[in-house]
Amino acid sequence: MHKYKTGIFIAANGVTGGFVKGTANEPGAIGVITSALQDGIRVIVITMDDIRNIASLDDIRELVKTRYCGLFVHKVL
Repeated sequence: MHKYKTGIFIAANGVTGGFVKGTANEPGAIGVITSALQDGIRVIVITMDDIRNIASLDDIRELVKTRYCGLFVHKVL
């Protein structure tokens, strides 16, 4: 069995708004990310604006690399 250590969460407008205020039955985006973090999974958040700015495969690589490295220096990029 493999345990994944990194996940990608795609959010239309980032992790904000109504989805942050999830209920017990529907934890929303924060609940999904919190659960992943508790399981030792690092989460990269990608927004629709990020996707709109992608013009090539290299852009995708750079975005994921930048966000992944940002996880280790504790800042949101």
